[in-house]
Amino acid sequence: MKRAVALLAIGLIAAGCGDSEERAGASAQPTVGPTGGGEPVAEPPASTPDEVAREREAKRTWREPGSTEVSAIDWSAASTRPRVDPAVLPEAARALLPHITLPVLLPPDPAMLRGAVLTRGETWYAASLHPEGHHVAIHGSRLAVHHPDLANSIPEDRRRRPGEPELTRTHGIVSVSFDVFGASYVLDVECAAPTTDTRCTEDAYALSVFEGLGVAGGAE
Repeated sequence: MKRAVALLAIGLIAAGCGDSEERAGASAQPTVGPTGGGEPVAEPPASTPDEVAREREAKRTWREPGSTEVSAIDWSAASTRPRVDPAVLPEAARALLPHITLPVLLPPDPAMLRGAVLTRGETWYAASLHPEGHHVAIHGSRLAVHHPDLANSIPEDRRRRPGEPELTRTHGIVSVSFDVFGASYVLDVECAAPTTDTRCTEDAYALSVFEGLGVAGGAE
């Protein structure tokens, strides 16, 4: 009887060793990738500090397409622009100047300013000037609309630089668009005789008005 018990114990020990060997063999098999190709899964390369910084900056500056943001105004840059004497403006227009939150650009010609009409909103102003034979309108806004897809579709060498004018024509109206001080402006020239008046048929007049614009007011 004792001999039978001893043999049984030896058999159990042998079986346990066999199981241990099988488990050890299984754990020694190479790690198989998710594709079942038998190759070990490679760890992705670590990001460099520059890559991490770029990713963080992209996340910080990202805006929802179509969203708006009130731009900060560079009043220091505006202070270097030539000044336009607001005393020539009608009283109603002068009264609005301290309530306009961006630099108010106007031409210095008193003949254009005497009958000027100004309107304003929280982030914009508009000036309507009526010199003889034509009409000049100036609109300024500090409300930026984010359209990254539109911006990225314009080649780098064709993008408008700050302060650089872009002249276009629509239905006989000459428009000069430009960005300066952190705001966007559009100057329109419309003539009573748009097909014969050189102020509208040629670029020189609209560009001369643009180049002569000075700061008549605005408040930080």
